[in-house]
Amino acid sequence: MSAAARVLVALATLPRAIGRARVTPEPDTEGAAPELRPAPPPGRGLQTARGVLIGLGVLLLAVAGGALVSGVPTGQWPAIGVWLAVALVLHDGLLAPLLVVGARLLRRGSARLPWGALAAVQAAVAVGFCVTLLAIPAIRAQQLGARNPTVLVFDYAAHLAAAWAVVGVVVAAAIVLGAIRRSRAD
Repeated sequence: MSAAARVLVALATLPRAIGRARVTPEPDTEGAAPELRPAPPPGRGLQTARGVLIGLGVLLLAVAGGALVSGVPTGQWPAIGVWLAVALVLHDGLLAPLLVVGARLLRRGSARLPWGALAAVQAAVAVGFCVTLLAIPAIRAQQLGARNPTVLVFDYAAHLAAAWAVVGVVVAAAIVLGAIRRSRAD
């Protein structure tokens, strides 16, 4: 099996690996309270997937750093720093808590909702939220009117709606395909 195939298999089995990664009670032979032992370490495929994802992240950071140093005037670096800080605050202060609350509401609302469907909905909300954050400045700039008509040439609000629709269709398809796969397995 090629390395790429191992990575794909590891990513496909990631939800099951996360579900198994729990502290499990180990009965004591002397009748004392059970001792808690960590679950076994992740398998080779999961370790490979983690390594590939970490490597890709480091590579993308290096490319972005090179583009920043070579292509952006130093006078604009503070504005980029502010943008990154705001993105971090929005992610940690708004997106992550919303996803946690949404997951709990989904789990409470439907006890039969499979883990894969919940993960697909959470991923869709995360992607949609990030796309929305990227589109809002362009939509607002169009509302204010650009000095140069060639700068904002697209209908960004319509593109944002189309992006949310595509995300919704992809998630619905993933949920339906997962349900079909589960029904065939049973």
